[in-house]
Amino acid sequence: MHPELSEQLVTALLDLPDMFWLYIYVYNGTLNPKLGALKFTYFAINHYCMVGALPPNLLYGWRGLTRLEVTRQGDALDFVDAAVDTCGISGPIPLQWTKTRTDFVTDLPRGLLYIDLSGNQLGGSLPGVIGGVSAIDSLENLFLQHNRFTGRTDPSKVGLLFNINLQHNDLSGALPAQFHNLEGRLAYLFLDYNPQLSGCVPLTPYTTVSYVKTQVDGRCADRSAKEVQQRRQRRAISRFFLPSLNVSVDNEFRSMLNAVRKQIVDKLGSSIQRGQTSKTFQENHRQGEQRGFCRVSVSLIDGIEFITSIEVGASGVAAAAGLNLTQLPQLLQRLPQLQVFSCSRCWRAGPAELPSALPASAPNLLRLNLGECNLIGQIPSTFGSHWNNLTVLDLAFNGLSGPLPPTLANLRSLTMLELIGNTLTGTLPIQWRDMPGELYVGLRNNTAIMGEIPQSFRRSRAYFDLYATSISGCVPPGVLGLFFTLQTPMVENSAVVQLITCPRG
Repeated sequence: MHPELSEQLVTALLDLPDMFWLYIYVYNGTLNPKLGALKFTYFAINHYCMVGALPPNLLYGWRGLTRLEVTRQGDALDFVDAAVDTCGISGPIPLQWTKTRTDFVTDLPRGLLYIDLSGNQLGGSLPGVIGGVSAIDSLENLFLQHNRFTGRTDPSKVGLLFNINLQHNDLSGALPAQFHNLEGRLAYLFLDYNPQLSGCVPLTPYTTVSYVKTQVDGRCADRSAKEVQQRRQRRAISRFFLPSLNVSVDNEFRSMLNAVRKQIVDKLGSSIQRGQTSKTFQENHRQGEQRGFCRVSVSLIDGIEFITSIEVGASGVAAAAGLNLTQLPQLLQRLPQLQVFSCSRCWRAGPAELPSALPASAPNLLRLNLGECNLIGQIPSTFGSHWNNLTVLDLAFNGLSGPLPPTLANLRSLTMLELIGNTLTGTLPIQWRDMPGELYVGLRNNTAIMGEIPQSFRRSRAYFDLYATSISGCVPPGVLGLFFTLQTPMVENSAVVQLITCPRG
């Protein structure tokens, strides 16, 4: 059993006038003002159920004090109901402890580094300075958790604070903007379990901040960045969403796209509920045998709602979607976290070419699907740059022509390259031998792709679908895929013949 901090124990301590260092555990008792007669540099009392107030002279007069602790045992807090608990030092912080007038300097600590008053019943408004004017230049750690402080707090006048813990109090209102005065010095700020505390934290990520069970909505700097990013995305959707996807479409399909656009413009920034990390906006279109859908996904990234996926599709007798490639780069470049763009069967009134600026407009894409979009022209060589994380590039069933770009071998994250059903020409680029493993390359039904499979492809671990091309010769050992060449090249309905494996050696 720990002793009581009784009059008898205090008298015994006073018989040690040269004592400057005290660390004791007690069960109960009160803080006796007589202790102020001693000149401590280190004063620590850990208790189970002390009561009473903080005597002003315990700090006001200890000029050499560097560390002050009057704390309650942690396990004592685990087994009490805070609503009815009466144990703990109570009352406000003594006024004398908050003085900053120069005529008090000689009577207050000169180099106070550490204050821990956690686990008590201290209340009232939290002063901006604890420890007097000298604490402004010296105090590094302030622990006031598990008390009953109310109102707002502004410890920003204290210049060297490294760690502040204000958890489990009754603080309320918005955090004052003056907190930014601690920027670059304050490493940790704990605000958890102050249910009425609100606003934003005016500190950058240099400071680790925790605010569980509060109404604090993040860092002010983050909130500013959040508002800028979300406003930019809303403008992009408002200005370019319909122009990019609204070419030669029927009225019902246009209404579907407009409904999704309106939801995003109205709700982006507040669409994801607390405890969730994503939100999907989706509308469907159905008219006779014609079907269509539009799905836009939003994800929470670093506390900001970002559009991460746009998927539009149509099916039926006549496809309803229409892709405007002259507007598409302007949309994508304003959506910095877009990972998926898919416009399947986005037929147009007329053909269009792939814009060479598309990769630079959306460098974070993981999947791009422009299958059956009435595309013509060559695949730009720029499609082999910027897309460091692209896993799927689907340009199937278009009218693309010209040679296969050697630069596509630079897409080191690619797992599927789908080019089937186009009119591509030329030979397999020698650079494609270095394509990443576990890659599917679909060139089926590009009848004008000819020549032989380079022997160096035996180094490749990719899977090639060369069915119904005009590839000739033999297949190097170790190369994987479907290798059926046209028996009579360039003739419709030509028979196909499987290529044999080249001899080893």
